[in-house]
This record gives sequence, C-alpha cells and structure tokens, in this order.
Amino acid sequence: MPIHRLCVVEQKTVRPAIGREKGPVGADVKKRTLDYETALSVCLESAGSPVETETVALEQSLGRVLRKDMVCDVFVPPFDRATVDGYAVRSIDLRNAASVRPVKLELAGAIPAGFMAKRALSPGETLRIMAGAPVPKGADAVVKMEVTSCWDVQTVMFYSKVGDNDHIVSKGRDLQPGQVMVRAGETVTPAMVGILAAGGASRVPVSRSLRVGIISTGSELIDAGSAQPQSGIHNVNGYALFALANAAGAVTVNFGSVMDSQESLRKRVDAALGMDILLLSGGVSSGAYDIVRETLKQAGVTDLLPRVNVKPGKPLFFGKKDRTLVFGLPGNPVSSFVNFHLFVRPVIARLAGKSRCGLRNGQAKILAGRILRPGPRSFLRAKLKECDAGLWVDIPAEQRAGAFSPMMDTDVLVDVPENTRWLKENEKVRVLYL
Repeated sequence: MPIHRLCVVEQKTVRPAIGREKGPVGADVKKRTLDYETALSVCLESAGSPVETETVALEQSLGRVLRKDMVCDVFVPPFDRATVDGYAVRSIDLRNAASVRPVKLELAGAIPAGFMAKRALSPGETLRIMAGAPVPKGADAVVKMEVTSCWDVQTVMFYSKVGDNDHIVSKGRDLQPGQVMVRAGETVTPAMVGILAAGGASRVPVSRSLRVGIISTGSELIDAGSAQPQSGIHNVNGYALFALANAAGAVTVNFGSVMDSQESLRKRVDAALGMDILLLSGGVSSGAYDIVRETLKQAGVTDLLPRVNVKPGKPLFFGKKDRTLVFGLPGNPVSSFVNFHLFVRPVIARLAGKSRCGLRNGQAKILAGRILRPGPRSFLRAKLKECDAGLWVDIPAEQRAGAFSPMMDTDVLVDVPENTRWLKENEKVRVLYL
C-alpha cells in the first residue's frame, strides 16, 4: 500500500514530556509541561471522592453507576423449571422407548405455568407441563409435545428415550443465595436490570446524576438554526459537548455562548459554578481575546494544570473551586471533542464511582502507512476495522483540527509517541476506544 502524508499543522516548539508525578498536586507540578498520564492523574486526584449515593427504583437504574455489590438472596430459578411445552416424565420409564416400539404412559393431569403439581409423579405416569412451570417431584425430564402422540385422552405415546434433566433448568442454576449479581462500580445495563429483577431487587443504590454545565466563548458564535452573519460561525462546541456529557451519563445544562468580554463571562461563570463540572470552550490560549484563564482566576478558580504536552491538547485549562471542577477546552471543535474523551470522560467516571475511569485501550495494526511531522505525543482520529487477520486501524489523511466531519467515522484514537516521523503499514499501535 502507498504511504500517505497526513494533513497536520506543524508544531513549531516541542517541550519535553515529564514522567508521572508522584504525590499531591503542587506548585512544582503546575510549572511543568506534563505528559498525558500525569495530567490525567492530576485531574482524577483533584476530583476526589465520588458524588453522593441515592436509591432509585430498578426501572430507573439503567445507565446509572451502582454503588454497592448487589447480592442475591433467593434461588433463580426458585424451582426445577420446564423450558418447553411437553410432558414431565421419569426417564427410567422411557428407557426402552423407540420409534418402532413406543412406550405408553398414563396422562395424570396438567401443570400450567404459575402452578405447582398437586402430587408427585408415579411410575408409569406423565403430566402435561407448560414452559416455565415447576417440574413435579418424581419427574427428571421433560419431553417436547411435538415428538409425542396421544393414544387416547388418557394415554400418551413416547418414541425415544430421554436423558436426565432434558429440558429442565435446575433450581438455582442461574443464581444462588449469597451470589453477587452485579458489582459496585458497574454501569447498569439492560441485562443487569434483568438479572437484578430475577434476584428480586426492586430498588438500587446508585450515584446521583452528575451535573455538567457548558459555556461557549466567542463573539463569533451563533446558535444552530440562526441566521448566519458574514463573520459568524455556528456554535459546534456547545452542542457537541452537551451531547458528549449526556452520553457519559451526566445531566447537562447549557449556559449558552458569551461574547469575548470578561464582564459577561464572569457573570456566566458565577452562575455555573454550582455544577459538579463546568466546561468552557474557547478563549483559553494566550491571544488578545482569550479571556478565560483570567476570568476564572478572578472567580476564585485555582489553576491546577496550565500546560499538557499532547496534541490536540494545547491549550487546556483545568482548575477547581470548592467542589466544582472546571475544564477550559480549546475553541477548535475537533480539539475540544478529543480532549473531552481524553480528560473529561475519565473525570466523570471517577465522580460517578465507576470501577474503571480511563479509556479502554488495545492494539491494532496500521492499514496504510502514514508520514508524520515530528511533534508532541499525538492522538490521531481513526476507524477500527475487524477481519479474520485481526484488528486494523484506518487513519484518514485529514487530521487538521479544522475538519470536524471525520469525527463521525472515528471510533478510536491512535496513540502516537512524541517525535514520531512515520507509521508503517502493518505496524502495531496502541488505540484508545471512544
């Protein structure tokens, strides 16, 4: 395959990455340019303990994070259960059954689902049974109705022998008392809702929903659907970050966009500082209209992470006031989108009490080689492809921060080490799953 040149913006200066810092966040950490792992560690440590626990009805627990192990205190199923409509039998009675020599058993009654047999099954008898009904005492197998025939209203013909427990789920086969159904830190899925219902859990302890506020900065921003002036652009970050936060399980409040004015921004920040997490996009660089850092400082937000040596990731702000964590993300929508996954998503997971906070990662092979411009550690947008030969990753040529449309086909980020000049075809690389 040919080697393609990536469309990337050249990084003029590269500061060396610092290894993982140990100990609390301090002034020495804030003065340095940090690598990704160290920066993420600072964010996670600053997040502190998870938010409060609340108990909700089982049907309201989907997507919430469980805060304690859910232990079963019943047998599931609570009895030996038939899995098909048919006849409950004693397998020994059919030991000589064959298609040319069927065995006749006396029909002694029927067991609908939701009812117990009135007596045990005796030798030479069978009971008609519905799927889900308790298997009567004395029976050790169920024969499907369609492979039998009725000799008369009181006799059933069987044409083959059966094995022990055929078409029977034994008592406690799925769950037993004392068994952990779902562990703390898991995000409740539809399957988990089902197993919790099977175990009789009607109410579930979960983390309360996180509250995430979003402020977009920039005098050029207009809302989607508004008439677009010649100098205006639609507020992509406001809508994209809102969707990302909701997808991460948060309750999101969009505080709208503000002009490049410290006074206007300060009012909006003050109104939003009651959130668990506040996300601002734009205005965090060092230009004449980049007012976010100074405004946050005036609002009492402590700057904990002024510089990170990753791309995209410059500029990035992270700070804290009381219990509110504040992220200042780049105004460029691609950079903002990627940095949400790299930094904000793990922090949301930590605050929610998830057992795993970082992005899931793995390895894949490069589908087509790419020439790179040396620079800081980079996270390239890519598409994962699976085939018989394993996992491959397709890195599109368009990696410029100004092109947002490739994000729709992006499901992984390729972790490219600092100063890498090329990625070879078939080379194994580390990928982060989005």
